[in-house]
Amino acid sequence: LEGIDPEEAGVVVFAGFGLGRHVGLMAQRFGTAGLVLVVEPDLSLLKAVFSRIDFTGWFRDRNVCIVDSTDISEIHRRLTAREGLLTLGIRVVEHPPSRHRLEGVGVSLAAAMQEIASNARTGVITTLTRCVTSMENQLANLPHFSLGAGIEDLRGAAAGRPGHPAAGQAYAPTVKPGGSCSHT
Repeated sequence: LEGIDPEEAGVVVFAGFGLGRHVGLMAQRFGTAGLVLVVEPDLSLLKAVFSRIDFTGWFRDRNVCIVDSTDISEIHRRLTAREGLLTLGIRVVEHPPSRHRLEGVGVSLAAAMQEIASNARTGVITTLTRCVTSMENQLANLPHFSLGAGIEDLRGAAAGRPGHPAAGQAYAPTVKPGGSCSHT
C-alpha cells in the first residue's frame, strides 16, 4: 500500500476485503479526492466483518464502494458518474490473505478495470470534443435566440391543428388489469 499515491491514481481497486484494514488505510489516504473500490463476492464474510467492526465513517466521509460481484457490467454500473476519477489512473491490488480464496479474481479484475478505464477515457474525450461543437452551435445561434421572436409570439401558432391523435381529449395513462399500460 505504500507505493500507491493518490496523485498517481484516482481509483484503487482491492480484490478482497478481509478485515478491511487495508481498505481503511487507503480510504483515509484518498479522502474524497479518489475512490476505493473493493470487489468482495463473499457476502457472508462482509456480514461477519461489518457486524463486528464499524465502518460507517468510510461510507459517510470517504469514497468507498464495495461490489459483491466480479461481473464487469455490475462493476461498470457502480462506477457510473465516476468517469473522471477513472481517467486519472487505476491501481488493482490483490489482498494477499484473500488471494487463495478469490482464486483468479485479481487477474480478471485488472483486465476488467483496464477496459472500464479505457471506456471512461473515450467517454470523457468524446464529451470534451462535443463540448466545443456544442458551444460553437450555441454561439452561432445566439443572435437568433436573443433577437428573434419570443415565446409570446408563438401563442396560437398551432391553433386548429391536432397535436395528438386524441386532440381535445384528456391524455392520461391508465393501468389495465394484468399490468399492461394504455393511454386514453
